[in-house]
Amino acid sequence: MYDLAPPSYRKEKSYEDFVVDSTMRSRFDLVSFRIEKADMSRQEAKVFVAARFDFVRFGTPETVAEDPWIKVDGTWYRKWEPVALPFPKS
Repeated sequence: MYDLAPPSYRKEKSYEDFVVDSTMRSRFDLVSFRIEKADMSRQEAKVFVAARFDFVRFGTPETVAEDPWIKVDGTWYRKWEPVALPFPKS
């Protein structure tokens, strides 16, 4: 996944920091996914991904998320955004 991040992100964030950030984002095992649709322009895209996660108590419900991508020097990269925590930092 680190390789899908744009060069500007990889320049600012080490792989080790990326792993910590990714761990905060993925607390459940991904069971399956599929691309629902992609709305693309010349330099940006919104990709809608349907995914199923393994929630031990709740089964594997499907959810659809919008995934932003950007084009840099002719190559598509997933646009990484800071994790938005649900609780304020104390």
